[in-house]
Amino acid sequence: MSRRSKAGLARLWSAIANSLQEASEQLRRLTEEAAPVLSVEEGLERLREGNRRFQRNRQCHPHGDLRREREVVQSQAPFAVILSCADSRVVPEILFDQGIGDLFVIRIAGNVATPEVLASIEYAVLHLGIELFVVLAHENCGAVHAAHEAVREGEDAPHLSALLAQIAKHFPQEAREELSSNSLAEVNARSTIQECLERSPLLKQRQREGRLLPLPAYFSLSDGGVYFLPDPAPSIPLVHGTNPTVRGPTVRGTVGSGENSGG
Repeated sequence: MSRRSKAGLARLWSAIANSLQEASEQLRRLTEEAAPVLSVEEGLERLREGNRRFQRNRQCHPHGDLRREREVVQSQAPFAVILSCADSRVVPEILFDQGIGDLFVIRIAGNVATPEVLASIEYAVLHLGIELFVVLAHENCGAVHAAHEAVREGEDAPHLSALLAQIAKHFPQEAREELSSNSLAEVNARSTIQECLERSPLLKQRQREGRLLPLPAYFSLSDGGVYFLPDPAPSIPLVHGTNPTVRGPTVRGTVGSGENSGG
């Protein structure tokens, strides 16, 4: 091998080593121990940043190994509680690019607020000190679609029928014919937030004190974006970014926006 070839090879290896070092440093920053308490703003931005990485297929998969599991054996300090659907396509830790101990996740079909779900949220707020609470709806939700179509599961599935009824009660009668199932998924997320606040004195009090931020959000299976829904709600819900006032990690020109328009 000529001297010139050796020099070129050395430069190549040096560039590779530098790239690996930069990647390692980025991963270290993501996986290092978080501060004991993240502010709501910091937690929300962390969710947005993680979702941007997911959308770009540049996930870092932080806190995903046995070492991290051992770090949190004695205690946990998640920075957000996420109530999401049990749908196999909607995994908050993945779509927000978070890991072990980062999120307190509750999953149930249709992301409804059963007594057990409410108890879990109260535990996260009261005992873990979480101040960021997200109800995450999603595109093509089977439970919302079934509730929209007034599917009856029959006497052999009374629990499922009861769950669908709990979703359906969130749909204004006049909206059933006007809105798609995806738009009604947004309605359901908003209504679940409201129901949690109405049924839990703890959550309502924390919100009044500015110690709890409840946010409805919508996950688009089509583009991978999580869209935080506007407040107050528009008269006609529009899905994942088609409404120009939607606040989300990938909506241009809004609070915490990213690169994509999300339309």
